[in-house]
Amino acid sequence: MLAIFFLLYILQVIINSNTSLLGAFGKFLYLLTVYMLSVVIGQNFRKSFMQVMVFIALYSILIYFMAQIPSVANYFIDNLCPNFPSLNNEVAIQEGGGINCVIYNFQFGITYLDFFGFSFRNSGPFWEPGLFAVYLNMALYINLFFEERNKYITLLLTLAIITTFSTGGLFALLFVYFIYIFTVRRISVLGFVFLVFMLIGAISLFYSTDFLGFKLLTQIENASQGNGEGRFGALLTQLNMIADSPIIGGLDIKDYTNGYTLASGLLMPIVSYGIPVGMLYYILLYNSCILFSLREGRSKIYGTFFFILILVLSISQTILLMSPFLVIMFLQFNKKQYGKI
Repeated sequence: MLAIFFLLYILQVIINSNTSLLGAFGKFLYLLTVYMLSVVIGQNFRKSFMQVMVFIALYSILIYFMAQIPSVANYFIDNLCPNFPSLNNEVAIQEGGGINCVIYNFQFGITYLDFFGFSFRNSGPFWEPGLFAVYLNMALYINLFFEERNKYITLLLTLAIITTFSTGGLFALLFVYFIYIFTVRRISVLGFVFLVFMLIGAISLFYSTDFLGFKLLTQIENASQGNGEGRFGALLTQLNMIADSPIIGGLDIKDYTNGYTLASGLLMPIVSYGIPVGMLYYILLYNSCILFSLREGRSKIYGTFFFILILVLSISQTILLMSPFLVIMFLQFNKKQYGKI
């Protein structure tokens, strides 16, 4: 598989004028490094991931609620952050990032809101709240389906997801809970009716709230080729890039958008690798999710839903080619044999 990716990178250098040989070797070295990381993590992926995310969620919640007090927020920003700057901190602030220290990002600009006294959204240590919500939802899913369903961890992760006020994150949260209710917890007819009314109420609140419903409707209305800031415009742009290079992909995003990135990552493997290798990536990722579920003593259906959750999360974030997801893809190459359930 590594050989396939290496040959693809070389083909992109030969065919695409905007790709350099040094860049191709850099991408392959990145892929090889991620593979080695998956070897090191091995069977401990679930445990390692959960320990990291529970720790981040816990301290992020504490900092977030304390920072709602203006004097405390000012102390964090004026006194603590300058003494513990993140790498490339100045560049991050100039490009729209928040004022941050190593473990937390205070994002007041593009994530500002005025909702029941909350003045900003919880980004945790990540660039923006939506990305934080991605890993929180994955941790919540693992806790509900592959761990002991610790109710305190469930509450902590759910609260952390809510404080991100992320459209994609909240939608994924509903998705996770509906899977849990209909696959793990059997409910009565009365309970089902109650859930339907709860869903209607949630949808009504969603569309009546400016920073959620209005944002989504605006992106739908403004969806157009080259508009990479909206989810729907980003998908249209990706489809155009795939049409222009369906076999090897690798076209430069800057040639197709008004900016340097896209707001959706659902089709990015095909955009980056072309249809043949891009589809191989999805197949490998799906296979890893299935084997992960089997290894944890669960049925294939929970691995399938885990794969679907990742795709749902990728609609609003360009995550599929990030190192944690490549690590998940590589986990299937572990030599351990898995039983079938």
